[in-house]
Amino acid sequence: MSEPQKEKEPILTAVLNLFTGGGGYIYIGQMAKGAVFIAAEILFILVTCVGMFVMGASGLGMTLIGALALCPLIFWVIIAILTALDGYRLTKYIDEGRTLGKWEFSVTRN
Repeated sequence: MSEPQKEKEPILTAVLNLFTGGGGYIYIGQMAKGAVFIAAEILFILVTCVGMFVMGASGLGMTLIGALALCPLIFWVIIAILTALDGYRLTKYIDEGRTLGKWEFSVTRN
């Protein structure tokens, strides 16, 4: 006799996605999707840091052009919030007994 599947915590999924990029997806079993989102988060942070360094070194740090160095960071914050919401909803689907595809998002559910 198999053990019943332990319910996942939607809040934990959301928090993991918010702060790690894709840790919540890994928590709910979407390993590849989680790894891609974590890698993307690292890339956004690196691009932002390099952009800020270049703008600061060139003396453009406090100009409109220098502010463009923060665009990847702003984009990452938006993605972090959306993945947190998506992870929360996907975890609710799992707890209802539904199965998920490897790359499924909550907006693709009926």
